[in-house]
Amino acid sequence: MQSVRVLEVNENIVSMPSRQPGYIFYSLACMLYLTLDLMSYLYVYYIVDIHHFILSFSVFFFTTTYMITDIIVEVYGYRYARRLIWFGLICEAIFAVFIYIVGNLNFTVVSTNHINTILSQDIIRIFLSSLVTTPVGDFINSYAFSRWKIQLKGEFFSIRFICATTLGIVIYCILSHTTLFYGVLNFKQLCELIGSSILFKFIYITVCAIPAKYIMRVLKKADQIDQYDHNINYNPFSLK
Repeated sequence: MQSVRVLEVNENIVSMPSRQPGYIFYSLACMLYLTLDLMSYLYVYYIVDIHHFILSFSVFFFTTTYMITDIIVEVYGYRYARRLIWFGLICEAIFAVFIYIVGNLNFTVVSTNHINTILSQDIIRIFLSSLVTTPVGDFINSYAFSRWKIQLKGEFFSIRFICATTLGIVIYCILSHTTLFYGVLNFKQLCELIGSSILFKFIYITVCAIPAKYIMRVLKKADQIDQYDHNINYNPFSLK
């Protein structure tokens, strides 16, 4: 009887599927996403005029995170992008809390650190805005991109990239700029900032569609995967 049990255990072990190997570039994509995401914190209130575009300089960093999210959805699938979005927010929370605490400690100041003062005052507002607006824009973008890939059978990557990202950033810009700049800018300036940001981001992602297409192809070949999200749970609060 004991030998039979051992045999059954061994058969169960043999029949278990082998563990899926880790993807080569997925971790790098996540690190780049987080780096750009945190860089956007540093430049949120750095307002610039670029050929009559009134913009928060963070537009360059944060908009690029949408490109990374789309590539992850295209190559690895919606579930990987969903984890990235939530884990990114957890890292943002840790970053914001530590910056706030350190910035408000009463040390004897040896030299003035103006940047630290700005971050310690604004960091929590930036994080709370990101906590509300980032998932909304990112999940709308990721969901649309995933569904359109299935419907269009993986074709027309650039069109799907531009349309899905535009949908996400329009919603994100309206929500985030309102929460971040209400009381900082007057109503006219706020409307100009939102309009300029949406238009500039549209131009930016249209240009980025070309390199994104080639990066996507490299990742598919390197990691030997081209995920289609058939029969998955699109619930944004699930990490499975």
